[in-house]
Amino acid sequence: MSRATHRERLHGYEEFVDHVMQTWQIPGVAIGIVKDDEVIYARGFGQRDREQGLETTPQSIFAIGSCTKAFVAMSLAMLVDEGKLAWDAPLRNYLPEFKLADSVTSERLTTRDILTHRSGLPGHDALAYNSLVTVKELIGRLPHLEFNKDLRAGWQYNNLLYGVAGYLLEAISGQSWDAFIRQRILEPLGMNSTSFSVQDVQRAADYALPYKTIKGKTQRTRFYPRFNKGTSYDPAGALNSNVEDMTKWLRALLKQSRYGEQRLVSEAQFKQILEPQGIIPIDHYQVGMKYPEEARYCAALGWRVFSYRGHELAQHSGGIDGFTVMTTFLPDDNLGIVVLTNLEFEAVLFPNIFAFNICDRLLGLDELPWNERMLRGSAQALELKKQAQQALTEGQVPGTALSHPLSAYAGQYEHPGYGLLTLTVEGEGLKAFYNDLEYSLTHFHYDAFLAYQSHFDLTLKVSFGTNLAGNIASLAVPLEPEVNPIVFTRLS
Repeated sequence: MSRATHRERLHGYEEFVDHVMQTWQIPGVAIGIVKDDEVIYARGFGQRDREQGLETTPQSIFAIGSCTKAFVAMSLAMLVDEGKLAWDAPLRNYLPEFKLADSVTSERLTTRDILTHRSGLPGHDALAYNSLVTVKELIGRLPHLEFNKDLRAGWQYNNLLYGVAGYLLEAISGQSWDAFIRQRILEPLGMNSTSFSVQDVQRAADYALPYKTIKGKTQRTRFYPRFNKGTSYDPAGALNSNVEDMTKWLRALLKQSRYGEQRLVSEAQFKQILEPQGIIPIDHYQVGMKYPEEARYCAALGWRVFSYRGHELAQHSGGIDGFTVMTTFLPDDNLGIVVLTNLEFEAVLFPNIFAFNICDRLLGLDELPWNERMLRGSAQALELKKQAQQALTEGQVPGTALSHPLSAYAGQYEHPGYGLLTLTVEGEGLKAFYNDLEYSLTHFHYDAFLAYQSHFDLTLKVSFGTNLAGNIASLAVPLEPEVNPIVFTRLS
């Protein structure tokens, strides 16, 4: 396909992007397209800094969140090539100290299992989000986290175990996970603007500021502050990059990891990376909205793979405070797409509106109404969240009182997996502090409270328990919705 054909098929795409950005109130978008080993499109739209009126460019750096996971998987594939790691050998062969609450899973869990999210352990993200818990500390906490499925019984997204994957990379290679990726992937590909910390981003001349949709309006939010501090979340999502660098990554991916006369991994290991390993529930991404153009999503090593309108496609999204991005490539069509946005929006993966429209155009297909579909999905997701929050107030018993004075509930509470939670009295209620996030507690009934967290616009129900002496001794809060409430024990 000639460049003239590409230009013809992309005619009107800028107007499409502008319309979608207005619809979703997206401050800035940067898009890159690789076709037949050439960067045929690289452009910024809107503003990387809305307050200063600074335009988005292909050089604008964005946080890419969980698109980091593909770099971790590629790095581990290098160790497999070198004979230092086997995908299906128990993790304990390399990390003897590794242990989970389930003894069988502890003994049998493999690198392939953690990279494809089939450990049986649900996310437990509240443990690590905004936390300074290191991966080494995480290893000690994992045995105290409840399972909800057997090993390989189903797919459940788990950032914590990608932290373990980074720890495994370090244990075998003798390098930090980020130094390994920089030396073995970023430098060979010439990805010189890609970094691992907010501090690195803010030293650059051209970077995007983070924004978030709050009650239907786009507002400035913070950069996620904890990456590149050795925390357990780092290998799950610490990378920052731009279109200029990510198109270099896409070019290598579309050539099965080749760059120049060399390659990152062998052809056999690249095939392993993209091999479907298990079914991903559609509602994880699209609230149960299944479209005939998308075949069943499957988990691969650091990717999800499926057929889009009969074309094999691999992609991974990235979402972190203030940013939502998507990396996509179609191996058989020599087509790669990166979409970077500086908007955090929890309900749907709206970057696919841009990516799927590019697929439709360059594959010579009719354009599907992805913008309208995603809007419906977003509305449905927000309504489900609203209903779930309203359900928290059902069953309230009026006229009940606390069993103790408010001050009796204040203090420090601890869980062996989740760590410390602190409660203080504030006015007629309580304040909880967990991982430097603040929760406002108001009395619900008896010894139960409603805890509101403003950053997530989320309310949880908290209940307190007493010991045999009648003193407040514990609190239970559903920080991981797939298992029983997490019970924190009061410290003396």
